[in-house]
Amino acid sequence: MTRVLRVIDTGLRPARWNVAMTAALAELHGEGRIANALRFHRYPESVLVGRHQALADAVEVGACRAFGIEIARRMSGGGAVYMAPGALAWDFVVCRRDVPAHRDAANAAICEAIAAGLARLGLPARYRPPGEIEVEGRKIYGSSGYFEGRTLLHQGTVLLEADIGRMAEVLKLPPDESAHKKRGLARRLVGISELLGRVPDPGAIETAVATAIAGAFGFILQTDAPQAQEVLLADVLFAREMSQDSFVFDATLPRAVRTVAGRDGVVSAYVRLHPGDECLIEQIWLTGQFEASPARAIADLEVSLRGLPVRQAAQRAFAALSDASVRLRGTTGGSIVAAIVNAAEKQQQAGLS
Repeated sequence: MTRVLRVIDTGLRPARWNVAMTAALAELHGEGRIANALRFHRYPESVLVGRHQALADAVEVGACRAFGIEIARRMSGGGAVYMAPGALAWDFVVCRRDVPAHRDAANAAICEAIAAGLARLGLPARYRPPGEIEVEGRKIYGSSGYFEGRTLLHQGTVLLEADIGRMAEVLKLPPDESAHKKRGLARRLVGISELLGRVPDPGAIETAVATAIAGAFGFILQTDAPQAQEVLLADVLFAREMSQDSFVFDATLPRAVRTVAGRDGVVSAYVRLHPGDECLIEQIWLTGQFEASPARAIADLEVSLRGLPVRQAAQRAFAALSDASVRLRGTTGGSIVAAIVNAAEKQQQAGLS
């Protein structure tokens, strides 16, 4: 049976619209209304934060405003990234049955294929787990994504040109790295133009990536344009959610109550308790540099914990995150539960409600 992979290029579009288009493709594919697709796209100067990140902890908001840099929140997890026309991004939206079943194995297979494609352009590219591609120890590619029902979304960005200076101005780093963050970023990141001694042709990169993915997973490539239903849903999601500052900036997010370092990452829990002695959770937010599949797993969990006593909420959270259908990367269910409990305890000790 011939399997087709649609190849789409939506060009340079605003960051929040690009995020909405990604969400539209994933949603329509999950409903079985569109075929597998590989969408290439570009961004103006912008910063994308992960779905579960607290923006104030990841982005220099004042610097972004001063430079006129758009801030958007993507649907996938992970950390904040600086985007510009010198970066080429893509969405690989594919049936889970067409890639390895486990999220990490699927991500590794996709990244290995992309690294092989870039290597054919003269770059000694190598995959570095869990989701990066490097050349001589310096990162040229990062990825994120999630499983959602029948669909895998893999998002990748390759640096054609790296503006390390601007990146250092608009992204926040941990305190122990921030003093010399421009130098630190330059050690870790590099653009393909610096490696090749010339600005690469984006079309050649797109061809190399698409051909490599098709070869690795047995697809026949078909150049296509965005379908009307894809653009329409992207416009709806943009207007309803992705374009809204409330979605991007977490306007209702309170100050961090507790940050707990887990074995696999860091999770921050923000808990507000109902007045009284029952210790019932009124509101809860979970943030951090992690990924969750399905994409709405954390949002749904937050809703399900409202109105519960803290101990019962912890038990429900542990059960929900232990379910085989939920996959976490960058943290563990135990770390999330510990963050919830510690945040609630600190609220109680401080007499906050």
